[in-house]
Amino acid sequence: MADQPPSLLADVKEHLQNLNNDSTIPLDDRLLEKFQTQLTGENVGHLIPGFLPSLLDTLSTLKQNPDPLVAVIQRLFEPLSFIDAFNYVKEPATLAEALRSPVSSVNVLAVTILHKASGSGSDAAIVAGMKEVMRELVTAYLLHETEASVQIASTLEALLKTDHKRSVSEGLDVDIGGVSESYQSSPGQGLMWRRLFGDKDIYRLFYALTSLNTKELGDLEMSKKQKTVAQSRLLAMIPPIAKIDIAPLLSSHFPDVENSYGAAGGQSGLLDYATLHMVDTKDDVLMHMTFIDFLTELLKATPAQPPLSSPLPTLPKSTPESAPLDFVISRGIHARTSNFYLNPDSPSVDPLDASFLSSRSAHYLATYASLYPHHLLAARVPDGEETVVQRLLKRLRQAMEKSTHSHAQGPPAHDLHLLASIPRSALLSSLIASPEQNARFTWQDNPISRIPYRVTHEDYLKTLGAIFHGSDSVAREIMFPSSSNSADQADPDVESAAARAIYILYIDHNPDFFWALVRSAETIALKETALAALALLTAIITAKWAPLPSSSHDSDGLLPTNEQLMSQILPAARFSMPSTGVEALLLPPALDTVIPYLCSPPQTFTNLVGGRGDVESAAYKVAIAKYDALKRLHEGLKEHGESSSVVQAVKRNVNLAVGRGPWGNEGGIGGHIGTLEL
Repeated sequence: MADQPPSLLADVKEHLQNLNNDSTIPLDDRLLEKFQTQLTGENVGHLIPGFLPSLLDTLSTLKQNPDPLVAVIQRLFEPLSFIDAFNYVKEPATLAEALRSPVSSVNVLAVTILHKASGSGSDAAIVAGMKEVMRELVTAYLLHETEASVQIASTLEALLKTDHKRSVSEGLDVDIGGVSESYQSSPGQGLMWRRLFGDKDIYRLFYALTSLNTKELGDLEMSKKQKTVAQSRLLAMIPPIAKIDIAPLLSSHFPDVENSYGAAGGQSGLLDYATLHMVDTKDDVLMHMTFIDFLTELLKATPAQPPLSSPLPTLPKSTPESAPLDFVISRGIHARTSNFYLNPDSPSVDPLDASFLSSRSAHYLATYASLYPHHLLAARVPDGEETVVQRLLKRLRQAMEKSTHSHAQGPPAHDLHLLASIPRSALLSSLIASPEQNARFTWQDNPISRIPYRVTHEDYLKTLGAIFHGSDSVAREIMFPSSSNSADQADPDVESAAARAIYILYIDHNPDFFWALVRSAETIALKETALAALALLTAIITAKWAPLPSSSHDSDGLLPTNEQLMSQILPAARFSMPSTGVEALLLPPALDTVIPYLCSPPQTFTNLVGGRGDVESAAYKVAIAKYDALKRLHEGLKEHGESSSVVQAVKRNVNLAVGRGPWGNEGGIGGHIGTLEL
C-alpha cells in the first residue's frame, strides 16, 4: 500500500490472523489506533479491495470490545459510494444484524453505510426496499444508545429528504454528524415514505415501542423508563419530518393500528397519537418538559411567512406554512401550553407544574411570536377579553418588577428571551388606543421600562441590544443564539420604526444610561457584562431605524404616531430624537460619554503583578470588542451627511483611534503579549 509502512500493515494483518485462529487473544488497541491514524486519502483506496473483507470477517466473529477495529473499518468505508460499500456488506441481513448489535460503534458503522444512500434517489429506494433493515433502523433509533440514535435520526431525515417527490433536482443541505453536506438529488420516488408510513409492520413500531399501554412486543420487554426514552426519540423525529412534509404525519394510514392506541376519527394520524395519547403529562413532569420542547420545535417546522405590513383585525387564514400552528390550536394544545406562562394562576393549571413548566412555555411563546406575528397580534386569550399581547406584556412587566427586587436570583432568562422575540410594534401596542385608554397609559407600564441597566447580569443588556437594534434578525440571533433558522417575519420598516421609538422612550426616562453603559464596559473584571455592554453599543450604532407615521391618517394601525410618542416624553426632557443609530451617538447624552470612551486607549493591566492570565485574557477580548464597535461607528460616520463642527471633530478623533488599532500606540505589541493568553 502506498505510503503505508509495510511493517505496520504486516503487523496488523498478522494480529487479525491470530484473532481469527484464537478468539481469546486480546485486541491490540494501540496497534489498531496507530494504524488508523496513518490511513489517509492517499493510501486508503489501495488498501480497500484486499484488506476490508478480512476486517469485516474478523468483526463478525469478535467476542470483545470491537471499537478500535470498527474505527479502522469506518476509515476504509469513507471514500466508498453506497453501492460500493454495500457490495462489501453483501446482504441486507448483515446490516440488520449490525443494527441489532448491543455495541454502539457497530450500530454507527451500519448507519454510516446507510447514510451514503441519501446521495441519490435511486440509492434511497434501494434502502427502502430492505424491509428488515428499515425495521431494525426504526427499532434501533427508538431504543439504542444516544450516539447511535443521533446518527440514525440524521440518516432517516436525509433519506426522507432525498426520497421526497418534491426533491426533484433540488439541492439538499443535509447535516451529517454536525457537518453540512450538499447533495443534488435525483428524482425522489417516495419509497422511503411508503416504507415508514405504508408498511403496517414498521408503522406499528412507532406505536408499540412508545405506548405505555403495551408492555412487550414479541420477545422484547420494555420498562417504563425505556418507553419514555422511546417517546422522547419519536418526539425528536417528528419536527424534521414535518418540515419536509407534514401531510403523512396528519393522515391516517392503518386505522386498526391507530385505534388500538387511542387515536380515532379525524384525529388518527401519528402526530395526533404523539401529542394526545402517547405522553403521560399529568404524572411525569420531566416528560411534560420534553413535550413542550417538542411543540416548540414543531412550530419551527414551517417555511417563512410573508412580512407583517398591515393590521390584522382577525386571525390569518390557514395556509400550508401554518399547518403546525393550526394543528396545535385545533387540538387545544396551544392554549394549554401557553397557559403555563400566560395564566399560571388559572384553576386549570397545577401550581407545581407551573413552577417547572413556565420557562418552557415562555420559550414556546417566544418561538410562536417570532414565527407567527400575524397570528400573535390578532389572537385573544380564551378566558377573557384581553388580547394575547396584552396578557404577555402584563406578565412580562410582573416578571421584570420581580427580578429588579430579587437580584440574588439573577435575571429571568426565559422572560427576557420572550420579550426580545415579540415584534417591537407589539411592545408599543398600548400607545395605539383611544384617547381614554391612552390617558391611563404611561411608559412605566411597559415591561421594557423595567429592564435595569445598572447591572452585572449581561442578559439584561443583551435584551436591550436586541430590541433597540431594529428589524435585522441577525441582532436577535447574536443576543439569543438558538438552533432555529427562524427569522423575524414582521415588516422591516415597521420594526425599525418601533425600535427607534422604544429607544427614544428608554433613553428619555434614563438619562444616565450611557454613563452606566460605559462604566459596565470598563469593568473588565466582569468580562461577560463588559462584552454585553459593548454588544449593546454596537447594536445601537448599526441600527437602521425608520420614522413613525406623522399622523393617524398615515398610520396603518401597527405603530403609534409621533404625537402619541411625544405624549410619553418627560415634560422637562431636552432630548433630541435621532433618526439613526450613528446619530444617536452624536447627540447628548451619548456624545459626552460614549465617544470619548471609544476613542480612548484600552485597559491592559500589564502593570499589575500576576495581571496576565484570566485578567489579561478578559482585557484582550474587551479591547477587540471595543475596537469592533469603534470601526462600526467609523463606517457609519462615512454615510452620515451632517458636517457640523461637532461631527467633524468626532470624525477626526474616530479616524485617529481607528488608525491606532485596538491597542493604540502605547507599549507596542510586546507590552501586550500577555493579553493573547486566551
